[in-house]
Amino acid sequence: MEPFIAPDPDFASRVRASFGKQSIMALLQASLERVAAGEVDVSLAIRPEVTQQHGFVHAGVVTTIVDSACGYAALSLMPGLDSAVGRCAKVHVAEWATARRHRRDAEAAT
Repeated sequence: MEPFIAPDPDFASRVRASFGKQSIMALLQASLERVAAGEVDVSLAIRPEVTQQHGFVHAGVVTTIVDSACGYAALSLMPGLDSAVGRCAKVHVAEWATARRHRRDAEAAT
C-alpha cells in the first residue's frame, strides 16, 4: 500500500489538539503514541479500573480506544477540520484480553 499524503502539513497538531480535548481518553489514561498521515496509534496501560469481572480489559474500553484511533486516522487526511466521526470499526477483543499494555493502530481506508 502506498503511504497516505496529508493535504494539511499541520495535521499532527490538529489531531493532538483534538485528542487532548477528549475527556474519555483522559479518564481511561489513554495516550496518543503516534500520528502519521492516515495512521494513528493510541495506547492504554492495563490496570484494574479498565477490566471486567474476570480481569480482562473490558470490550467497551477497547472499542472506545478503537473508535478514537480510527477517527483520528481519518481526521489526519481531512484539511481544515478539527474533528471527525467514525463510521465503522471491526474489533476482535480476545487477542489482547490478558496483555499488560494495549495499543490500537488505526489506518485510514481508501
